[in-house]
Amino acid sequence: MNNTVDLHIPGSENMLLVARLATVGYIANAGLTLDEAEDMKIAVAEALGVVGGERLHVRFSTADGAVEIWVAGDGTGAPREDVEGEIARYVLRSLVDEVEIEENCEGRIGAIRMKKRLRGA
Repeated sequence: MNNTVDLHIPGSENMLLVARLATVGYIANAGLTLDEAEDMKIAVAEALGVVGGERLHVRFSTADGAVEIWVAGDGTGAPREDVEGEIARYVLRSLVDEVEIEENCEGRIGAIRMKKRLRGA
């Protein structure tokens, strides 16, 4: 069974609420606690703010005993060495089990992949 959900939204501030709500719904359905869902919601909001752009893509999937959330923008994200990017990395690492930050050819953050292991996995 494929548990992948793809969400494409405009990058406007009011549409980010849609991504946060989808995150909580997906995480709760995957079996994580409400506290873990809240942590992931904060992580997704932080990641969306860093990748930025007019169009945003969020992919939720469950595999190998973990929930994976991939967040991507349109290539106009924060520069890799930007202070905001550094703070975001710190916040993300405190909320999820694994973080992978992908940069584009201009050295900007283009996508962020986050994993949270399921209990008992």
